[in-house]
Amino acid sequence: MSNFTFSLDKLKPEIKIWMDLIVQARKIPEGKIVPSFLEIIYRISSDLNNFLNSTLSNNNIKSMFIGILLIQYLNTKYAIEKVMMFAKGRCRVSPQSPSTLLHQLIKAFENVFSDSSLGKALFFILQRKFHAARKVILSLKKNDDEISSLLEAIIFSIIKQEFIPLILSDLNSYQTKFAQDSLSIYFSILKNLIYEIQTYHQAQKLSLKYLKNFYANLSQLKGLIDVPRKLGV
Repeated sequence: MSNFTFSLDKLKPEIKIWMDLIVQARKIPEGKIVPSFLEIIYRISSDLNNFLNSTLSNNNIKSMFIGILLIQYLNTKYAIEKVMMFAKGRCRVSPQSPSTLLHQLIKAFENVFSDSSLGKALFFILQRKFHAARKVILSLKKNDDEISSLLEAIIFSIIKQEFIPLILSDLNSYQTKFAQDSLSIYFSILKNLIYEIQTYHQAQKLSLKYLKNFYANLSQLKGLIDVPRKLGV
């Protein structure tokens, strides 16, 4: 599988529009009429609500997941105060903060896709509950040769650490290929997610190492306790 390239997922066309808007807001000089980050967040939210009300499909599930990741990206990368300054004169008051909106969207995501294993796995990944996601993913029972897309690979990288360097290699390749395209944001967000999954694996390894050391020390302690008994003390 070393020469295998994970393909791009088929996502809703709205996602490309969101990324184009983000690029405009980031790169077009001040004074030009461009949407603020806050306005983009509400545009994404509105489209996501439409996805939620449409037919359940893998395309919708994955697109919903990416939409929420994009809002998380905007909410984390830019402080709300900065967003409000950027929107001054056009959007002074936010009826609810993006973080509140995120909570509502993630809850809606959970409710709509509760019967889908893919939806459940992505729901836990959105919340960074990788241990819970791992349990769901283990039940999917997919072979390596059935895992073809980037998002699928990222999902299964929670139980298959060997996917991580392959995914990162593909993401770097796609970033170079789409360097002048707004899709580059997508690959940056997925890379950040992969780094978080990598950190999760490292934490798991560290926990196992501590546990192993604990039992080793316990064995030594048991040996010391048994010495007086052997001596008849």
